[in-house]
Amino acid sequence: MIVGLILSTLVEMNWLSLRLAAWLLGLWVFSELALYPLLKIAYAPKKSQAGGLESLIGRHGTARDALAPEGYVLMGAERWRARKARPGESVSPGDTVRVVAVENLTLLVESDAKALEPGDAELEPTYRNEN
Repeated sequence: MIVGLILSTLVEMNWLSLRLAAWLLGLWVFSELALYPLLKIAYAPKKSQAGGLESLIGRHGTARDALAPEGYVLMGAERWRARKARPGESVSPGDTVRVVAVENLTLLVESDAKALEPGDAELEPTYRNEN
């Protein structure tokens, strides 16, 4: 729209012929149409850039505090409130933990060092928003 306005102003002021203005406008529209598919691909979200709380499930972090049953964990450079997913499990500061679920903005974690005992059911990854 702005390009058309500028071209029409230049034609009215006799600085540009009508024929040249039409060619320039056509060239501009053609270039926009030709570049649209490339821009659509460039700005499409990448699968590796998953966002949201669901992307935290399965990631590993470090316990900042002893989780008894709640405390804080470091996920990269971010500090998150966390709660033990299994009540009997002990998590000490510095332990590696794995996120198994998210409730609101609290991560449910389990100690990564603990191997599942035979007969233990793996916690199913879930996200719950209890608003």
